[in-house]
Amino acid sequence: MAAAGGEEAATAGALFRASSNLSGELGDGTTNDSRELDPPFIQVGSDTDWAFSNAAGDGTQAAGICYSIKTDGSLFIWGNAANGKLGNGTTSPNICSPVQLGAAEWALAGGGYKMSFAVKTDGTLWTWGYNDWGQLGHGNTTSTSSPVQVGSLTDWSTTIAPAGGYGMMSAIKQDGTLWAWGLGQWGQLGVGSTTDYSSPIQVGSDTDWIAQSRNLGPFQSGFMGMRGTSGVNGTLWACGNGYYGQLGVGDTANKSDLTQVGSLTNWKTISFGYAGCAALKYDGTAWSWGQGYSGVNGDGSTTDRSSPVQMGALTDWTKWVRPSRYAAMGFRPGSDGTVWMTGYGAAQCGVSFTGVGFSSPVQLSSGTGWIDITSSQGTGSYGLRGTGPVCP
Repeated sequence: MAAAGGEEAATAGALFRASSNLSGELGDGTTNDSRELDPPFIQVGSDTDWAFSNAAGDGTQAAGICYSIKTDGSLFIWGNAANGKLGNGTTSPNICSPVQLGAAEWALAGGGYKMSFAVKTDGTLWTWGYNDWGQLGHGNTTSTSSPVQVGSLTDWSTTIAPAGGYGMMSAIKQDGTLWAWGLGQWGQLGVGSTTDYSSPIQVGSDTDWIAQSRNLGPFQSGFMGMRGTSGVNGTLWACGNGYYGQLGVGDTANKSDLTQVGSLTNWKTISFGYAGCAALKYDGTAWSWGQGYSGVNGDGSTTDRSSPVQMGALTDWTKWVRPSRYAAMGFRPGSDGTVWMTGYGAAQCGVSFTGVGFSSPVQLSSGTGWIDITSSQGTGSYGLRGTGPVCP
């Protein structure tokens, strides 16, 4: 199973989380805050067959929700139940431990602002939750607390995850075309207008989309996508709100048409956070842009950046995620398997409440067995998958 962002999926492992846990998104059956623990990451049960993990929030620490899929295709969801985004037919109570949704037939899952989505192994796309702008893609603005199929097509990608943002989402089909729907206020759908759409509409005519990411910032809403050949090369394209320079195109203007980020063709992964973006190149270097608060861009400053800047000098990064306004996390490959962070060293990164902002990458704890990282936007909840005992 491949993951979003253009990278190959890691092998299965144990699942760990760190969180404020106000909605039970830690998954340990409690609402106890883990962030002041050392290390802060708590294992979710004892299973080691987790193959995919994702998370979402709505910009507050009280709305976290987690999605994880096992190697047999079974999907488990837990956390905040508001707006029906757990998919279990209700809007309460919150669920503090993993609960399976439906049969073992899922390939990918995730969420946007107050809504959830998942792709089945048969290529069908399903959404549920809040729907005021048509972000569920059902041709209406009716909310639902149970999964509803988006149209009748069976050709949605089962290897490139859909991307959910503030009031909109997008997905890539198996033929490499990009589709978007929902709120278009800042041009974030990329169709040349600020119109809302309640059903999927194709973005351009290109057929080589290999990755995508959206953010949950209500006033910084945008899209970052990658075109190219997976495993070989990629160009970056952006649209939406550019207030902090988070589109990476050298200015702070809004864009309703897809605009290329520079001219480079060696991008590998992308992660669009609350008001900024992190990305890797195929040479192993990490890059960031957008709001620079607390040093989250990792370039040794707290300056906002409207074009990519390198994060430190290392050249062996495997992944960076930038989910929140204040922090980002990355990890290094293979036997090293260490996890690093930039930005505010507290809720967003599972570090004790130091109140310190790190403007260059610093290592978290002493664990060396991590194989993947994922995070929710704005909830202070992070997830890690590892190989078991070697993880913190």
